Amino acid sequence: MDVFEKVQQIRPEIEGAEGSLAAARILLVNEIQAERKPARSRATVRKWSFAVGLAGVAAVTAGVLIVNGLGSSVSTIDAVSTREPVETSAPSPSPSPSQPPVNASTVLATASGAAATGIVIAAGQYLRVDAVQRQLVSYNSIDGVNDLSVNRMNAESAWVLQTDTSIYIPADVSGTWVVDPERDDPIGDVFGPGGAADSERWAESLQAFDEPYFLPGGPDAGWVASWSSHGNAGGYGSLLASLPADATALIEWLRQQGAEPDKMGWILARMLSYNAGSPAQRAAMYSALSQLPGAELIYADDRTATIQYWTDGGDPSLPTLDWWRTVTIDRTTGYVTEYTERLGSNPALVPDSVPDAKYTYTVSVVDSAPSE
Repeated sequence: MDVFEKVQQIRPEIEGAEGSLAAARILLVNEIQAERKPARSRATVRKWSFAVGLAGVAAVTAGVLIVNGLGSSVSTIDAVSTREPVETSAPSPSPSPSQPPVNASTVLATASGAAATGIVIAAGQYLRVDAVQRQLVSYNSIDGVNDLSVNRMNAESAWVLQTDTSIYIPADVSGTWVVDPERDDPIGDVFGPGGAADSERWAESLQAFDEPYFLPGGPDAGWVASWSSHGNAGGYGSLLASLPADATALIEWLRQQGAEPDKMGWILARMLSYNAGSPAQRAAMYSALSQLPGAELIYADDRTATIQYWTDGGDPSLPTLDWWRTVTIDRTTGYVTEYTERLGSNPALVPDSVPDAKYTYTVSVVDSAPSE
């Protein structure tokens, strides 16, 4: 049975986009690890890989492991970043009198033009996305490690899981994507008085793997299941293949799929972070974003710009917390170089400058990918 069919059969019904995303991530990795086939023999050195992100624009997987009461759910979500994590207070540069004002709308419009004249992947070629992910893992002694019930708001300790991955996206995005994990040292920064011991005990339980695996139709599209009927149709590549390549039609398509207006911005930003799709499709996504509300420009220089989308959690007595999502764009190519997500705020444990997930990307075109 196809991995994605299994995920849809066993995926729990969880209200809300974030819950659906987390559940899909958890279940998907179990199926991938059970069904993927080794593609080639490698050296005996074991390289750690526990989560993979195309964030955004990258393949989304997750791992669930239990050890001594520590259960983990690690999500993955996206050009090697040349910047430190964006501070939300960073001012926008002042334009000269001869230049138009630099704001989110003008940045996105410029990116649309760059994407429209971007690289066309020929048949048989692949877009290779080298993705570096930094994932915050939160732990408390009552719930263990589980991103459905534990986050930085109620954690006693936390640490950063580090993964490097190469994703090969075929010219036909509805074809088979290849994910090739590479990682040796999984744990980065730790937070909280027990963070070092908790993270070491947790890391001992992780299963190492270093063989490529294969995703027909692309990574699971379950993260859009809460607002799109296409979320149950298979992989993200298959969904992308059906997307309109016109900004007006794309916004209407989102409405027809049930996307709420305040979510359209970050949904499109998340989709762009895969760095997949034809130049016309990606140009349409940027053009649509330039017309939608909610985008805030928080950083810009001569080449890149970072835009933030903030989702108000509403009533503080409810479990829904505020979300901050940022997307960093290379305005000269239209590719996304970084994508981040942060849920809630608890600077007493983890600085706000450390997101829950951070993906940085380098893209290139190659003539082949690892084979089965």
